[in-house]
Amino acid sequence: MAAKVAVANKKLYVDRKEGFMGWSLKEAEFVTECSEMDDISVFRINGGMTVTKMADKKFVGKGILHIGVFKKNDERTIYHMIYQDGPRGAYYMKRFVVTGVTRDKEYDLTGGAAGSSVEYFTANPDGASEVVSVLLRPRPNLRKSKFDIDFAPMAVKGRGSKGNLLTRYTVQKISQKERGVSTLGAIPIWYDETVRRLNDTGHGRYLGRFAGEDKILCIAKSGTYQLFPFVLSTHFPDDALTVVKWNPKDVVTAVYWEGEKEQYNVKRFLVEPSREPVSFITEDEKSKLALHSLMPEPELHIAYDKRSTNRADEDVDLAAFIGVKGVKALGNRLTPHKVKELTLNGPAFTPMTPELEEVQGMLISDDEIGNLEAPEEEGLEESPVKQLKRKQAAEESERSPENPLISRTEPGKQIKMGLD
Repeated sequence: MAAKVAVANKKLYVDRKEGFMGWSLKEAEFVTECSEMDDISVFRINGGMTVTKMADKKFVGKGILHIGVFKKNDERTIYHMIYQDGPRGAYYMKRFVVTGVTRDKEYDLTGGAAGSSVEYFTANPDGASEVVSVLLRPRPNLRKSKFDIDFAPMAVKGRGSKGNLLTRYTVQKISQKERGVSTLGAIPIWYDETVRRLNDTGHGRYLGRFAGEDKILCIAKSGTYQLFPFVLSTHFPDDALTVVKWNPKDVVTAVYWEGEKEQYNVKRFLVEPSREPVSFITEDEKSKLALHSLMPEPELHIAYDKRSTNRADEDVDLAAFIGVKGVKALGNRLTPHKVKELTLNGPAFTPMTPELEEVQGMLISDDEIGNLEAPEEEGLEESPVKQLKRKQAAEESERSPENPLISRTEPGKQIKMGLD
C-alpha cells in the first residue's frame, strides 16, 4: 500500500510562460499525478533537456515543450524531434529514447550550433510512430513546397544523436498528419482505479497486453462510451464505471431509465469506433444508465415494488430478451410494472488476468477446428486439435454457475439501482 500511495500523492503542474513546475502551482497547467520522490524530465524549445527532482515549486527554464515523469531505463517512450541547427542552418529529424541521465545536468539534443531551435516535438509512451507534414517557405525555383515524412523507418537512437537531414530550405510549418501504430512489442497495461490512470508498473487491475491499434473501452455513468489509445498519460472520466481492453466482438448490454417515457429500456449493441464519447441512452435530462454488462449472456434480477404489484421477482436472460441492434436504438421496454431495484446476477465483465489472456490466445473456433481436423483412423492417438477442442469444452464447463471462472465479488459488479 505504501508503494501505491507514493505513486500518486502529488500533482505535477507547469507554468510554461514563466518556466516553473511543481505541486504547489495549482492555478497552472495540470500535467499528471506523481510522487514527490519522482524525477521530472523537461524538454525546451532551445533543444535543451534536463531531469530534476519533483518539488513544490522550481524554475526549470522558459520555452517548455514537454514535461513529464522520468523513468530510468525507459526504452518504450520514444521522442520525435525536428530542429533547425542554428538560426540559418539545415533542419534535422531524430527519433530517440532517454534511458539514463545525471540529475540537474543540462543536455543539448540538437547538433550543437548556437541558436538552434526545436520546430517539432512529441513524446509517445507507447512507442508509436508518426507522419508529419512539412510546409516550406515559398521561394523561386522551389519545385515542391509541401511534403510528408514518416518517422517509422528511422532507427531509434540515443538522445545524443544528431539525426537525419530533413531539408536545407526554410521551414514555415510542421504539423502531425497521423499517429501510427506502436513500433514496439505488446506492452502489459494496468488500470489504477484510485487515480483513473494507466501504468506499466503493476498497480491496479490488469487490462492485458497492448500493441498496434489496440484500444481501451471506457463506459461511464453518464451513459456514454469512449475508446482510448493505450497511452499511459490518458486520464479517464471521473464517472468511469468500466475500463477494459476493447474487444470489437463484445456486445454491450445496457439497462437505462428512459426519462421521457418513464420506463426501463434494454438494449444490446456493438461498440462503434469513435474518438469522441458516444451516448447510448436518450438525451432526455431524466434519462440515466441503470447498469450494463459485457458478459455474453448477462442475467438481470428484477425486484418489483410490492406496493404497486403482486408480481413475483424474476430473473431475465437479457441476451434472449433482445437482439443486438445499433448503438442509437432505443431498445425494448423491460417491464410495465414498477421496479424496486435491478441487479446483475454476476459481474459486469470478466477481469483479465495473464492466465486468462493466455487461454484466450489458444482458443480456436469451431469453424477453424472443422477446417483443420482430419478423419480419425482407428488406432491413432488423439490429434492435438482434438485435444485443444476437448480442453475448450472443459473450460466452458468450469464457467458454469456451479463453478464460476471468477468470483462475483470481483471488480465490475454493478451497484444496485432502483426507481425512487
